[in-house]
Amino acid sequence: MISSILNYKEYIAYKASVLLRAKTKGTFLGNLWFIINPAFQILVYYFFTEVVFKASSFHGQSSFLIIVVGIFHYTFLSQLLGEAPSSIRSEESILMQMPIDPLVFVAAFFYRVIKESLPSFFVTIIFYAFLIKNIPTAIIFYPIVLLVFLIFCWSLAVIFSTLGVFYLDTAPIIQLLLKVLIFLCPVVYPLSILPEKVQIILSYNPLTALFSCFQWSLLGFPLPSTSSLLVNAIFILLTFILGNYLYARSRFEFTKVL
Repeated sequence: MISSILNYKEYIAYKASVLLRAKTKGTFLGNLWFIINPAFQILVYYFFTEVVFKASSFHGQSSFLIIVVGIFHYTFLSQLLGEAPSSIRSEESILMQMPIDPLVFVAAFFYRVIKESLPSFFVTIIFYAFLIKNIPTAIIFYPIVLLVFLIFCWSLAVIFSTLGVFYLDTAPIIQLLLKVLIFLCPVVYPLSILPEKVQIILSYNPLTALFSCFQWSLLGFPLPSTSSLLVNAIFILLTFILGNYLYARSRFEFTKVL
């Protein structure tokens, strides 16, 4: 699995660049749209949270900043999962002509989403720097939390890209789940505002733990319980193993289905 990605690393980088250019092909502003879109979205959140509703602060941080931090990471997740089912299927013509490992296309797609998210990441950093009241010491752990998040996202991308080859309903089902999932984990709110029983139930959702860790490292919110972190670490590891197993078992059936 890793050897395939390393052997095709130049092609993966090239393919990711082609996919990225295709998203703004023919537009006047080109890649500037990758900055304009997140900046405009953040300004809309500011207008409604700070001007219209005058939302309360939590743990000393404004609701607007909570939303900015959460939405950036959730947008990456939703874009990745929403498009993953087509990452292999859309390369049908190449798979039929070349003996190439289909995982290469998943890696190129994953890399493209990362590159596409970088402008949004820098826009988020700018707003964060201006709005954060007290930078928590836990911010030094943010790169670790982000790395775990990316590993989990990669595992899900492998699973859903594999399922997407065999089941066309995978993409619309994921889109439906993503519309609900944003409210089932602390993306735009701190977990502490929920009733204690609900907190306990949601704390064993791996995305709840990850987004709570984002809030802990970037906003100074409470860290999830040790038991919750342990259970979710095991779940993320099992997801990674499942993704590898499912792909290895199914990869030679792709061309038969396509």
